[in-house]
Amino acid sequence: MSLNEKAERLAKTGAVTSLLVEGDLLTATVEGDTGTWKVHRDPEGWTCTCPANTLGHKVCSHIGAAALYEKYGVMWDAVNRARLRMARRDNGKEKDASTSRP
Repeated sequence: MSLNEKAERLAKTGAVTSLLVEGDLLTATVEGDTGTWKVHRDPEGWTCTCPANTLGHKVCSHIGAAALYEKYGVMWDAVNRARLRMARRDNGKEKDASTSRP
């Protein structure tokens, strides 16, 4: 899985658990595959507390996830809520059908 694919997966599946944006500043918490990391953006660039970023990599999947979530998160949240409502509705229909008598 590429870094971009991993970032998109994290952003779409709720791994960005907090996001605060004030002007050019961003602070996020991202639950990665191996831990929970803090992502920051300021006028000088992006940083992340994960090992990959602290070892000198310019971008990690957590930074990518925070950037994607900043741009598309509201839309993804709405889609996920709609899917959850549909699943609950469908589960309710299945229960009704399984408890009805012929």
